Amino acid sequence: LLDTLPCELLEMERSDFDAVGGHMGAMVDQVQRELAVMCNDRTGDFLDGLERVRRMQELLVAARFVCRKGRHFLESACSQLEQGDVVKRYRRKQVLLEVLALLGLLLDALDKQQRLGEVVGSA
Repeated sequence: LLDTLPCELLEMERSDFDAVGGHMGAMVDQVQRELAVMCNDRTGDFLDGLERVRRMQELLVAARFVCRKGRHFLESACSQLEQGDVVKRYRRKQVLLEVLALLGLLLDALDKQQRLGEVVGSA
């Protein structure tokens, strides 16, 4: 289009100028339509990106909450380990289980002794 323009605008006839102006106006309209379509497409992409960012923020808030709870739990567990509470409780449980086993054996022995006493007493 620019190649068809004369070097000096004064050499152009009014009708030529109107034709070139109309053609340029049509080209501007076409470019504006293409830009509008591109902007609409990019606006959709932008809104999708914003939605992803919002979801990511929600996930980060949830992850922060979980990490805070986990950190509290780990600090509590470390504190108990440092104080020896867990080891004491575990050892106490072991001792109780051993005592329970001994009590079971004693009950069996008493039951056998009672049966033996009944057998000896009846004979």
